[in-house]
This record gives sequence, C-alpha cells and structure tokens, in this order.
Amino acid sequence: MYAFTYLLNNISCIIIMLLILKVHIKSLDKSITARIFTFLIVSVILYFAFDLFCGLLENDVWYESQLISTIFNLGFFITSYFVGYFAFMYSECETNNTWMFNSKKLYLSFIPTLVLIVITFLTLEFRYFFYIDINGNYIKGPYYFLVLVFAYGYILLIGIKNFILYFNKKYYLKKEILLSLSSFVIFPLIFGIIQAFHTGISIICLGTTIAMVQVFISMQNKRITIDSLTKLNNRDKLMQYLDGKMNNIINNEIYFIMIDIDNLKHINDTYGHVEGDKAIKAIANVLKESCGKYTCMLARYAGDEFSIVFEGSLDSIEKLKNDIYNNLKTYCELSPGKYNLEVSLGYSRYDRFKMKSIVDLIASADDELYKEKARKKQNKR
Repeated sequence: MYAFTYLLNNISCIIIMLLILKVHIKSLDKSITARIFTFLIVSVILYFAFDLFCGLLENDVWYESQLISTIFNLGFFITSYFVGYFAFMYSECETNNTWMFNSKKLYLSFIPTLVLIVITFLTLEFRYFFYIDINGNYIKGPYYFLVLVFAYGYILLIGIKNFILYFNKKYYLKKEILLSLSSFVIFPLIFGIIQAFHTGISIICLGTTIAMVQVFISMQNKRITIDSLTKLNNRDKLMQYLDGKMNNIINNEIYFIMIDIDNLKHINDTYGHVEGDKAIKAIANVLKESCGKYTCMLARYAGDEFSIVFEGSLDSIEKLKNDIYNNLKTYCELSPGKYNLEVSLGYSRYDRFKMKSIVDLIASADDELYKEKARKKQNKR
C-alpha cells in the first residue's frame, strides 16, 4: 500500500513539475529571478525522483546492494538541501535584496548548504545522519534531527522574514508575493516533518508541489499585472483595484492621482530612449518611496504617466503630494546628472453622486493635472 502511494504521488508530482518547467522556460524571462526558479524546479524534480527510489527500497518493492541504496539516499539528502537553498534564493530575489549581486555574499549564503553536503558524505563513514546495513536497509543515525534543523532552516527563514516584511509599509506593492512566499513554507515543512518520522509514507512531494504551484501562479499573475520596466502595477491591475475600491467605499475618501513626467520628451530627443527609460525608473522609485507610509496603490498608467489610488483625507493627500515633490528634489540633488527630473500632479476625489464611472474620475484628475502644468508654464514666463 505504501509503495503504491510512493509511486503514484511522486510520479504525479514529477509530471506536474515538468509541466511547470516547460511553461516557465517558454516565458523567455532571462532575469536572475527566473533562472533561480528554474534551478529550484530542477532541484525539486530530482528530489522527488530520489525520494521515489528510496521509498520503493524502504517498502521492499525492489532490492539493491548496500552501495546503490547508499547512493540513492545520498541523492535524497543532498537534493533536499538544494531545494531549501534555491527556495531561499528565489525569495531573496523576489524581495529585491541587493546582496544578491555581491559575489562574496552569494558564496557566504551557500556555506550552510556546503557544510551539510560535507557532513552528509562524512556520514558514510561515521553514520551521523543515516546508514545502510549489509541487507540494504535504511537506518537513521543519532544526529538525524540535525538534518531537519539545518535542511529546513532556509525554509523557516523564508517564512519568518516574509511574514515580517508583509506588515512593513515599504513592501506594500509586494504583499501578494510575500504572502505566497510565506505560505510556501507551510506545506513542505509540515509534510516533510511527518515523512521524516514516518519514512514509509510519501506525502512530502504533495506538500512541496502545492507550494511550487502556488508560487508559480503568483509569478504568472505578477507577469500579467506588473509593468516590466518599473516593476510597478500596470494599468490593468490599477483598473481592477480602482473598480473594487469605488464599489466598496465604507468610510475613507477615495482619490485618484495622475502624475506626468514634465520633460521626458526632451530627455528622449536629446539623450535617447535608453536614458528616457532610466528617468522613468528613477521617477518610479521616488514614487514608491513616497507612497510607503500611506494607504494607496501605485501604478504605471502609460508611457510617462503614473497613477495612485489614494485612501484618506484631503490633508493627507496634500502631504503625499509634498512628499513626492520633496523626495524628487532630494533625488536630483543627490544624483546630479545631465538633466533635472520634474513631474506634475493632479488629483480628484471620487464622488459617487456626480461620477458615473471610472472614466469620469480619471478625466477629472487628468483635468487637474493639466491645470497644474499650465500653472507651471505661467510661473516660468
């Protein structure tokens, strides 16, 4: 019975992971995040394969020599370390940790995995974690519990760190991703611990597959709703969010803010579109920093336009407006370049009695934006 579940569960999960790998590779995403996710998928597939072989041996479905049984179990342990390591690396990429681009820190992050691999090979001689007797039977070693502590250490770190970040307003744009990464910990950890103490059953592959599927779905949703240049929400996501807020207003006032880069055409014409893209990304970063302490949703509306759905009072939206202008001024002072970056901003409060649709709200904010531009031109004369 146990052998059948090992065979059915692991083969089914391997097929699912192969399908995910196929779709992921076809996405043409060459970012470091995508590459690490590829390594994670491959590690998971190998882990399932070794788990299957070890399970069949454990349940006496087939018999192999002591050497072959040892190799299969070594593979199981080592691939489990890589699954934890690449899951951690993927999580760090998704939260945009800059240390990922420091080669020394990358090497340091791999040290726990390397230590585990070395100790696992020493286990062949000293039987720390496991050993295979002369009859090919798998037997746990006296320090087997250390495998659980260290092998799942990366996974626990993912859960704890992302749970904390979820409540940090600085990461408000990544709440969906952080929630997905945090929940990624639950199923593999619980199922893995159960299987660790009941090696005759096969459920860890199910927990890991559930986790991988939900992370993959989150990744696909992000590709659909995230602007590729700025990594902000895109216009489709903005419209969905704004529609939901307009239909479910309780106490807070809803404002729609339109922001336009004043001199982007001049930058593109003078310095080229590559420099123009850098300017757009710089503005996006300033806006993310400015919005961090407010209840709002930031998106790239069009080429040189950004939008914010803001919940709060008139006073607080004026504070946000001032924060944007001040933060942009500070950015230009600290990063002097060939040109100064300037934006214009207009906003409108949603009035359910006067505005019949999203279009009316956006048009009202757009009118205020161009009034702001006209005032700036008048002041420069």
